[in-house]
Order: sequence, then C-alpha cells, then structure tokens
Amino acid sequence: MQNAMIETCSELRRDVNLLRKDVHAIKATLYEAAPGTPRPELASLMPAVDVMSWKQFEQHVAQLCRRDGCTDVVVTGGKGDLGADVIALLPDGRRLVIQCKRQAAHRAVTTADMQRFIGAARPEHHADIALYAVTCRFTKSALALAARHGITVMPRELFAAWNAGARLETLLLNTAA
Repeated sequence: MQNAMIETCSELRRDVNLLRKDVHAIKATLYEAAPGTPRPELASLMPAVDVMSWKQFEQHVAQLCRRDGCTDVVVTGGKGDLGADVIALLPDGRRLVIQCKRQAAHRAVTTADMQRFIGAARPEHHADIALYAVTCRFTKSALALAARHGITVMPRELFAAWNAGARLETLLLNTAA
C-alpha cells in the first residue's frame, strides 16, 4: 500500500513538473513575433478583468475567442450550464469548450472544481479541446488531474497574456489535432 502511495506521489510530481515545463515553453513563445520588444508586465493588464462580473468575464472570453478566429461562439454560462461557459469552433474546426472562473488572484481552482469540468467537457459537450480559463491559479492536485485527463489549463498569467493579445492558438500549443 505504501509503495502504491509513493508511486502515485511520484506520478503527481512528474505531471506537475511536465505542466510547469509546458507553461514555461508557452510563456517563452508568447512574444516571439516581436523579438527584442520588452514584454509587458502581465499583472498590470488584469485590473479591468478583475472588476468584471462573472457574466462580463464569460462575455469577454467569448470576445477573445472571436478575436482569434473562432466561429459559432456561444456563451452558455449560468445556472444549468453543465460546466461549459463558452463553446466555440476553432479556426481548424475543432470544438472548444471553456470553463471560466473569475476569482480573486489569491484563490485557486481545486481538484473538485476540475473533476466537475472533466465530467462534463467531453461527455456532455463533446469537446475536442477542453480549456479551463481562470483569473487565479490551480492547486497542484487540480493541475495533475487536468494533465491526466487532457484538460488545457490557463491560469492567471496565461490569461493575462491572452488578454494582452497573445493568440489562442499559441496558448493551445500542446493540443494539436
């Protein structure tokens, strides 16, 4: 039993480290289009987002999808949304399902939150790409669970980059068809 727990902990550590490497790789590519251009302080780009209501945040995410070439963008958020706040088609035709959480920067998406999204994104909404976009962070266990189930996570810093003009396809680098 103890060996199984040690093995599970090792797997979780490996998953979290892989996610960290992915995040670093994505951050490194965000501003490749303009080499030598100073990278803006991403935190300074979030105050307007931080004061949005959850409904405004979902509409904002939908607008970012449209900006980046998504079609058939629908905001489904609210009571009874079954874990999908925005549904769209990516420019390449894949179905994108987004769960949006506008929470204070110090808060975190938990494993329970991630479980609910996993349970609905593909079975209920037929997502090709399941994206969890937040204005906070994810717990380590939520990140590990997301990695095991192929959920793309967009924590606060990556959302700030998207909000600042980084293209969605850049942020979805590791979700090729």
